Amino acid sequence: MKIKAPAKINLTLDILGKLPNDYHELTTVYQAVDLYDELDFQENESGDIKIASNSEQIPLDENNIVYKAAELIRQRHDIKKGVDIHIDKKIPVAAGLAGGSTDGAATLKALNEMWELKLPDEVLREYGTELGMDVPFLISGGTALGMRRGEKVRSLKNNLSLQIIIVTPEIAISTKEAYGSLDLAQVGQESEKTKRMIAALTVSNLTDVIDNLHNDFEKSIITQHSVIGEVKGKMLALGALGSLMSGSGPSVFGVWAGREGAEKAYKALRQEYKQAYLVKSL
Repeated sequence: MKIKAPAKINLTLDILGKLPNDYHELTTVYQAVDLYDELDFQENESGDIKIASNSEQIPLDENNIVYKAAELIRQRHDIKKGVDIHIDKKIPVAAGLAGGSTDGAATLKALNEMWELKLPDEVLREYGTELGMDVPFLISGGTALGMRRGEKVRSLKNNLSLQIIIVTPEIAISTKEAYGSLDLAQVGQESEKTKRMIAALTVSNLTDVIDNLHNDFEKSIITQHSVIGEVKGKMLALGALGSLMSGSGPSVFGVWAGREGAEKAYKALRQEYKQAYLVKSL
């Protein structure tokens, strides 16, 4: 069984503060895009979970979220059979695009079907909360509001087909670093931009979508990693209506008015950045 696992970007991201468990509370508008990993699942009788991949950047043992997802669903439903899983990795690793989380979500969905468990998405999202904050959103994808740690999701109406270029600079930004760089005195509340973004998507107002792109991480991350600001500037110079860092970085996306302009800009950016992707919203 093969399944595609889409990447995500964050159209808005507000950090609201720390929760009692030391995680941070946030609100975000998630958007899935058509940049995919592809996972292939083959049942085996050994009772083992075996992972292989074309990528040397991800673990192939119990530290992989795919392994954790497979083991979770086996334990909850007393499944004795094993599974061979091959991950064809196309989403950049540790890039703010949920490349790991989407593989975890895909694993829950695929094994639910393979083992005929008939679990509704609501249950799969509950399982997903144990794996990572973005996993519940990626069970359903599309456009959604993420709340709490991101694991509480509500689907949003969005009829816009956003023309997007994603560039992932070849730098590493850990989630710990991103949160450590925040001045919590300067954040701590849901921005009006998140509310206006939801309204803009509902009525398919592209201008208002662009005006309300927002990420609480961006300012502090750019201070430490100037390449983020450089990519944003180049996207805008090449005709992007707006540009924003996704998640805790380092990926940056730009939104174009039409496909022709996006394709022209993509060719220019691809010459400078190895990890550049022309995509559209799902």
